[in-house]
Amino acid sequence: MKAEFGVEMGVPQPNPDDPPDFFVSVLGQRLNVELVQLIDQEHKRRATKGESPFAAQLFLDTQWSSERLLSKVGQIIRKKGEKYKTRGLEIDVLVIHTAEPWLTSTEAQTWLEVANLDAHPSILAVYLLFDYEPGREVHHWPVISVYGEMPQDPNGG
Repeated sequence: MKAEFGVEMGVPQPNPDDPPDFFVSVLGQRLNVELVQLIDQEHKRRATKGESPFAAQLFLDTQWSSERLLSKVGQIIRKKGEKYKTRGLEIDVLVIHTAEPWLTSTEAQTWLEVANLDAHPSILAVYLLFDYEPGREVHHWPVISVYGEMPQDPNGG
């Protein structure tokens, strides 16, 4: 978050009463954070049964498009948001981590910039976190804002 947004975060503190998964201090505010994976379970199942994600039909099925990404991210937000709403919770930050082999942060950012994903009232901010991408000219895991904002330092630092 510091590398992408200039926001210094404290050490995450686990929450024994999940959800949320953990708490983190940002500019003196204690934020609750939930972490979830973006993974296609059907594709994962097929790969464990011997299909190659690098060839044939599974390769074709694992390719990403704007529509597929927005649909999957929207589903995660709705599912998690309804879970929190039912429990009477509000989550400050939902982090969606992905290591999908054919989805890059550059593509996702381009698609999300023009998207209109509905914010859920139980989730104040959503970020998409990618594994380190060697071809990207930064030396950290890319983080993309889906919606919402982190607290900002009024002094700019």
